[in-house]
Amino acid sequence: MEIKGLTTSEAKLLQKEFGPNRISQPHSFHLLTAVLSQIFSMLNLLLIGAATFSIFIGDYADAILIFTIVVLNAAISFWQEYKAEKTLEELKKLSPTFSRVIRDGKEVMLGSEQLVPGDLVLLEVGDKIPADALVVEAVNFEANESILTGESIPVYKKTGESEHNEVYAGTLAASGRAKIKVLKIGNNTKFGRIAKGLGDIQEAETPLQKQIKKLALNLVVISVLLSGVIYSIGIALGYGRLEMFLTAISSAVAMVPEGLPSILLITMAVGVKRMAQKKAIVRKLVAIEGLGSVSILATDKTGTLTTGSMRVHQVWLNGKIFNANEFKGQLKHPFGRKIMDAMVIVNTSSLAHKFDKKSADVLGDTTEGALLLFAKLMGIDYELHRQQGKILDEFSFDQELKSMSAVWEAEGSTEALVKSAPEFLIKNSNRIAENGRVRKIAEAEKLKLTEAYQYFSKQGFRVLAFGYKDNVVRKTKYERAEVESDLILLGFVAIMDPLRPEVKAAINKSVEAGIKTIMITGDNELTALWIARNLGLAGEFDEAILGKELQKLTDEELIKVLDRVKVFARTTPEDKLRIVQTFQKNGYSVAVTGDGVNDALALKQAEIGVAMGKKGTDVAKEAADIVITDDNYATIVNAIEEGRTIYDNVFKSIRYLLSTNIGEVLAILIALILGLPAPLLPAQILWTNLVSDGLPALALAVDPKDPMAMRRAPREKNAKLLSTRVLIKLFSIGLIVALFSLSIYWYVLNTSDNLTLARTWAFTSLIFFQMIVAFIIHGKSKFNLNLLGAVIITLFIQFIILATPALHPIFEITKIW
Repeated sequence: MEIKGLTTSEAKLLQKEFGPNRISQPHSFHLLTAVLSQIFSMLNLLLIGAATFSIFIGDYADAILIFTIVVLNAAISFWQEYKAEKTLEELKKLSPTFSRVIRDGKEVMLGSEQLVPGDLVLLEVGDKIPADALVVEAVNFEANESILTGESIPVYKKTGESEHNEVYAGTLAASGRAKIKVLKIGNNTKFGRIAKGLGDIQEAETPLQKQIKKLALNLVVISVLLSGVIYSIGIALGYGRLEMFLTAISSAVAMVPEGLPSILLITMAVGVKRMAQKKAIVRKLVAIEGLGSVSILATDKTGTLTTGSMRVHQVWLNGKIFNANEFKGQLKHPFGRKIMDAMVIVNTSSLAHKFDKKSADVLGDTTEGALLLFAKLMGIDYELHRQQGKILDEFSFDQELKSMSAVWEAEGSTEALVKSAPEFLIKNSNRIAENGRVRKIAEAEKLKLTEAYQYFSKQGFRVLAFGYKDNVVRKTKYERAEVESDLILLGFVAIMDPLRPEVKAAINKSVEAGIKTIMITGDNELTALWIARNLGLAGEFDEAILGKELQKLTDEELIKVLDRVKVFARTTPEDKLRIVQTFQKNGYSVAVTGDGVNDALALKQAEIGVAMGKKGTDVAKEAADIVITDDNYATIVNAIEEGRTIYDNVFKSIRYLLSTNIGEVLAILIALILGLPAPLLPAQILWTNLVSDGLPALALAVDPKDPMAMRRAPREKNAKLLSTRVLIKLFSIGLIVALFSLSIYWYVLNTSDNLTLARTWAFTSLIFFQMIVAFIIHGKSKFNLNLLGAVIITLFIQFIILATPALHPIFEITKIW
């Protein structure tokens, strides 16, 4: 069976039993569901009710306007989400289409979806592994499992070892070759189980969504109560039932901020446009506002804080440590050139240069690729360099010895070049290259050499050692033990996945904004801590906590840990999910960033999930609310700033709408209490409400950014949109507007004894005072030219109404000059 694999008939039976090797999508975009969810939101239901009342009282123009707002709001919101979904589909990097499979004793190419348990699959460098499988044959085989574990260093695989004899769907063959036997496919794979688990997590509403829903409910209650009070007072004072019923209903409609959906939509759309220009796809409009309330930013390491590709960071040579720029000077010396020989010659990887010739992709083992990229940085063309000599023999990487070597002939001399784990080279070296000469190493000195390479290991670097043997006799066949003994130690190379250049400044900006940034990674704790400390995310004495330690903690103990720990290492997807959930239970609003399958559960659970678009997996993108197409971490922090601006502007608009609406209703209520005729008729009430909900409110929604937005603490997760203090302020503003308008109304009524004229003045003065309120709400922030234009246009429209006799019967007004 292991040689011939399955027969075609066996495979067909198994495919009927297990189905295709395909992972069910955790999220799907349903057209009808999306449309209905936009139309029947709480705020839109309130508006539909207001429009229905408007039809009842005969105000068809206002009803048509409100229905138009509802439809446009739903249509544009739906279109935004639809476009985001389509863009996301274009971004998806699909699983491999074909795999090399042994069927009927022959090697064939089959679509990966056709694989079944028991199939034998052949893997080479660069192949994406199509299923969870058992390694039955392996030749120096390593797998890159970073999308599942967060560990950027490839993991070696071999038969017989329980911890290293399985490979997983979605991971990559990093080096060597292997034959694997499929164990699990589709939803039963590790990848699939995580994707399936996403369906069990309900999407959390953003704070603004929750608050707008609550505001809509409160407005319904207040509108009904106020209309009841106005009707009762009017009847008690002897006014006609029909007249008071229409006035009460008009007042109830006036309390509804018809412009709020448009304001929310325009504000979000402006934010989405800004983010799109900065390479971010916002899948849901409300997501960008939700970022503005974030108090915890939980970030993955590999591919998010780092580039996701290995690079040479430092070189230890001649007892000194050199960075890349400093090492260039060492190429003038023979041992500097010798260590570069070892990096380039004892190397099975290659580089695929991109069209711009300035960058390259690694083909093969990422660690070996890092050595070639370092050579490229030093100005060495590895392909030309290899052509300057001849490899007489070579020994591939041995998992037990942790070494690989080559016998190299160049410029008339033959030597052995060795690359290995530091402990192997230290053990098998009896000399060291130092300061232009070779000297013997005493056994006692090997302890210092061990300390030298452990200096890098303790910082989380992957350390490789390089050595050589000179004066090797030329012959047709060499023994490995002979080639890799009695060596001359050249030095060590420290390799790490480098930090993204924009991350440190972005984290500092987050700190200023009162946002706590934590790292949750599947990588080892030494690497995680080194990165965290270099980014300013953790201090010198901060420690990391491991996933296995987290699993031993109760929820109460975990809460205490979260307050002081900033780095969580060796975590599983379930650990990440639990950390996010615990933060949320304690009142924090959490944003999670990541790119791997191991991040997907946390991305879905968080208030806002942010996935990387280039290197992110399909599952991570599906679980996220925002996808960063350029994988730039700074874009996330910019989005937080955008979110705060959006919330500020929406808050300004809501305060303006409510204060002016309160002013209208109070003017009617106070007049009735004082025994005066209602100062506004239904048509005037609805027009005044429409004007105040119009251009000025929209202009406030696009106020310029507050330069101090990222220098204040994030608002609390459960903070009220309208606190008692704010409500008192809005009521006070509304009361002042009502009293000023009523004063003019009372004065004109008493001096002219003309109720229509008095109502005309009340109608006009109320709109005028509302324009003043718009500037009061705007405050001292940067001048808003849009607001000035909106006020001028609104007042001009009112002037046209007053100056056009044909419009007077519609609004039941008269000329005032």
